[in-house]
Amino acid sequence: MRAPVRAARESRCLRTPASGRNRNFHGPGCHGLVDAQEAEVDFRAASRGRASLVLLLAAALVVVIAAVWFTRKPGGSPGQAAPAPIPAAPAPARPATELAPPAEPGPLTRESGAAGPSADPLAPAAPPAEPRLRMEIVDASGVPVTGDFDLEIRLHLNLQDGLARADPVRTTAGAPRIDLAIAVANEALRAALANPLTAQVVARRLGSHGEAAVPLSLSADADWPRFVVRATSVVRGSILDGVGNPIEGVAVMLRDNTPGRAPHSSAVTDAAGSFAIDALPDVRNRLFVGDERYPWSPVKDLEPSAGVQVLEPIRVDLYSATFRVQRPDGSAAEGAQLEGIGLDGGRFAAKADAEGRARVTTLLRGRWRVNAAAANHGRASRSIEIPLATDEPVLILLPR
Repeated sequence: MRAPVRAARESRCLRTPASGRNRNFHGPGCHGLVDAQEAEVDFRAASRGRASLVLLLAAALVVVIAAVWFTRKPGGSPGQAAPAPIPAAPAPARPATELAPPAEPGPLTRESGAAGPSADPLAPAAPPAEPRLRMEIVDASGVPVTGDFDLEIRLHLNLQDGLARADPVRTTAGAPRIDLAIAVANEALRAALANPLTAQVVARRLGSHGEAAVPLSLSADADWPRFVVRATSVVRGSILDGVGNPIEGVAVMLRDNTPGRAPHSSAVTDAAGSFAIDALPDVRNRLFVGDERYPWSPVKDLEPSAGVQVLEPIRVDLYSATFRVQRPDGSAAEGAQLEGIGLDGGRFAAKADAEGRARVTTLLRGRWRVNAAAANHGRASRSIEIPLATDEPVLILLPR
């Protein structure tokens, strides 16, 4: 392409005056102009070549940077060396058996100053902390009280759905400071716990009694709320049979007139037939002997007073009766279960021996209904009047 351009330029030069050609031969003349134009063409071509080379080098640099960026290790940054891997703790070697698969690599060890491994999302969550009962037992003057107390603990629950019920926790603990963990394993029960966590606590021992709502804690470092116990009136007495012999193992309790409510306090007679029980202030104290529903003796109303009350011996006229349970074929119903309910008070439970007999010695005067049941047979019932007219066994015949 240069030849035509050069010829054209030279033809224009020939048309210029000689003086002009001679004057411009070494300066801005014709030949100088042709050389300058050729140099300009060469410069532009070289510039385009250098620009293409620069673009090519820039593209190569971008590719290299991208390759370094996408192949670098997680946790690093461009220009920084990847951190050295944390060595794994060697797992104890054990033989591979059918019950014990080969040991897998142990967990990563945590070095000082290094971030520990992230928590496994599939790992089981730590069990929730059990509520704790923490309290300090004091008397009405605020003085700490020492010694053992019988405790009854009832959790406060939200029971709108009726899914959870909590039986009272009964235990003995030493005062003045008591710290007990209340186990709540049932998930439905845990979900029904009232917020804030609270329990109704009854603390009693002979001569002292206290009842209050106590806040529970989930920490062993919680405060020690005060629990006040007050002095009670101790009631002592004894239970004798019709001829003056002591009766051992008889249940005695004090309660009010509210049906279904737990007794204020209870006791059992010892070998001498004696008992001691607390009468509480500000409540009605009714003494039941023998059974809560069917007392063995008339109910006594007691008024609490300072100090100790000693009752006259409670005489209970008890009678005996023998029962014989038979199957429909006339054979003895060994192991048959008997249950008796006194319509005028009292109750009993007994089991027939190998001859189908059972003897009961704690029957009160009055009307009784006695039920008997045995495996593979129905239930039979018999009504009797105590005392019996004869000493003959009372026959109860099971149905087919």
